[in-house]
Amino acid sequence: MPVEKLSLAYVKALELNQAHMVLTYYEKPSSTPLILDNLISRIKPANRRPDLLHVYSFNADNLWLTKKGRRSTLVGTSDQLKPWVKLKSRIQNLDKDINVQ
Repeated sequence: MPVEKLSLAYVKALELNQAHMVLTYYEKPSSTPLILDNLISRIKPANRRPDLLHVYSFNADNLWLTKKGRRSTLVGTSDQLKPWVKLKSRIQNLDKDINVQ
C-alpha cells in the first residue's frame, strides 16, 4: 500500500468526549477518505462520520491539519510529532535488537 494513501487521524470522538485515533484511506489525494475505526463495525467515508471532529492527520512522511474529514493544509513532516518520533525510534531499536540475535 503506498504511504500517501494511508494516514492516522487524531480526532475527537464527540459522543465519548475524548481524543481518539482512526486510520484513513485515500483512494486518490482528492478523495474523501474511508475511516477505519474500532468504535464502529463498518468502514464509512469521513463525510458520514459526524461523530468525529478531525484535528490533524499524519503518515510516515507528512503532517496535515484536517478540515471536514480531509487533509486540508500540509503543515510539515510527521517528525514534528514527538510521540510519533519516539515510537518510530523504539521500533527501529527493537528491529536492531531482533536482527542482532
